[in-house]
Amino acid sequence: VVFFFSSRRRHTRSSLVSWARRCVQETDLITCLKQPALGMVYKLVTINGVPRLKLSEDIDKVTLPGSKSIYRIYINDKLKPAFDLICLRSEVPPKEGQEMKAMDSTKAVAFTPVNVELLNPLVFDGKTLIPPMTIKEGTKQIYSQLDNFNPAIFQREKPEKYPVLLSVEMFNLVEKMMKEAKGQKQHFYLK
Repeated sequence: VVFFFSSRRRHTRSSLVSWARRCVQETDLITCLKQPALGMVYKLVTINGVPRLKLSEDIDKVTLPGSKSIYRIYINDKLKPAFDLICLRSEVPPKEGQEMKAMDSTKAVAFTPVNVELLNPLVFDGKTLIPPMTIKEGTKQIYSQLDNFNPAIFQREKPEKYPVLLSVEMFNLVEKMMKEAKGQKQHFYLK
C-alpha cells in the first residue's frame, strides 16, 4: 500500500483504516453526488512509449514522465522501510547489497539496500492486476504494513515526512524535459 498525503490533511493510522473500510463498504469515493469520481486524478505520462511531462506553475502539479516502477527500500532493517524509490520501468531494478544513488530534491544520496520490495501496481492499461480483497484481508494488510513504518510519520503535530526519492535516471529525464520546456508559456504534455 502506498499512501500519498496532502500537506493540508494528515491522517492517523486509525482514521486511514476507518476511511479505507468505509470506502470498501460504501461508495464514498466521490467529489459530489452529481459527479461521482474516484478520489484521484489520472495523469498522462506516456504516449506510444514516449515519455510526456505536464507543466504547471505549481511544482506539485508537474507530472513525472514515463512508465514507472516504485520500490520500497530498506537500509538498516529488513522490516523498517527507509524510503520509496520511483524509477523508470525500463531501468535495472535496485538490488539488495548493491550500492546505488538516488535523488532527494536536488542532491544525490548513496545507499545500499538490505531489502528491496517492488510495490505492486493495481491497474495497468486499464486492467486490474490484483484480485480484490475482503475487508478483513485489506484491513490486515494495511495494519501489517503500517506497523513497519516509523510512527513519527503518523504524528498529528509536526509529523516527519516519509521520503520518496527519484532514481538518477528519472531525475535526469525530468530535468531534461523541464529545460526543453523552459520559456514556453503553454501548459501541455511535452515530448
